[in-house]
Amino acid sequence: MRNIALVCDCIERFWFFRRFYTSQPDYSLTLITNDFVVRLLCAWHKIPCIQLSQNLPTPEYAQYADSVANSSEITVGGYQQDFACKVYSSYLGQVPHRLAQFDVFLIWNGQQLLDKSIIDVFPDKCVYMELSNLPNKIFVDKLGVNAMSSLFFHPEVLDKEDSVEDEFHHQWVGEYEQYKMAPPPQSKVSKFQLYCRAINMLVTSCSSIAGIKNLRYRMKKITPEPVDFSQFHLKNADLDAAFVFCPLQVSSDTQLLIHSDFNNKDIIREAMTIAQNKGLALYVKFHPAERNLAEVKEIVEMSQAQGFTLVANNTNDLLRQCREVVVNNSTVGLEAMIYGKPTHVFGRALYKSFDNERLKKYIHRYLVSGIDYFADHPVDINTVIHSVEGQ
Repeated sequence: MRNIALVCDCIERFWFFRRFYTSQPDYSLTLITNDFVVRLLCAWHKIPCIQLSQNLPTPEYAQYADSVANSSEITVGGYQQDFACKVYSSYLGQVPHRLAQFDVFLIWNGQQLLDKSIIDVFPDKCVYMELSNLPNKIFVDKLGVNAMSSLFFHPEVLDKEDSVEDEFHHQWVGEYEQYKMAPPPQSKVSKFQLYCRAINMLVTSCSSIAGIKNLRYRMKKITPEPVDFSQFHLKNADLDAAFVFCPLQVSSDTQLLIHSDFNNKDIIREAMTIAQNKGLALYVKFHPAERNLAEVKEIVEMSQAQGFTLVANNTNDLLRQCREVVVNNSTVGLEAMIYGKPTHVFGRALYKSFDNERLKKYIHRYLVSGIDYFADHPVDINTVIHSVEGQ
């Protein structure tokens, strides 16, 4: 029997990992968390759980500044560097002796401090998962996700996969278009989840002086609601025109902050050059979850000065009707390739080197099918584990 650890950093992930417990008699599964509420949920559902404390920092915690620099807690979570170093060193001090019995660690994304501490101690035992943003498929890799994945460094592995018939792929694209017409599965966070997050933040933060100090910092950093774009009177543009489409990412997106040397304004400038050189209009669309009002205002002023058009059209309509697409490294670039659009990718993205054959093999051979992150059906852990054994 294999000992599998499911590394769970939040309540949202708990509901996903809980599905692993319904039909897997051949595995010993334990949930590893740093979340007080998750531990309570595990107790309620009788799920084996190990909670690591963040309040046992080592005296030399400051030496871990480089290790925590790109963690999601610092980039978007509101952790101060000093506090992040203490938390990380606390986990690092517990991982070797409390988690040594596990054969495999299933880790979502890998950017959280909890994830990083386990990865640094047991790098060869980790399997990484991430949303694919394609229906009923998730990304699984033995090295990491996005621009840290083995696929990013070695996209040629796709060339060894069995070919995918065009007819089969075209049928899938038709089904994918129907899927995109439905409301997105990422529903808003429920009030219950928000309450759980607040309870956990208070419990974990108030259990130490360092946590209380950082809580004050986090309260100042709490992001507001997404920008109300109606105040800028954005309109649906003419899709019969010849245009280049440039979808923007959330300015605080870790994909943009960690895996790109370009910000949103940089990408617009690159898109302007491409559009001008080809005699095409440029349509730019804000990400609907953008919270940085100051940046939005700067881009609105930029559009007025430079002459590109800020649009409110549906993203799928823009993708279908545009001539070319310019992206940083968002999955909209992958969607553009699915629609057969010439795509300029400026950030580090695993699909950057894809041609049509690699694209088809990535979708139908590399991604793990049959797992819908937002559904509630059981997850076959064999499918996840076996998908990386040949990588």
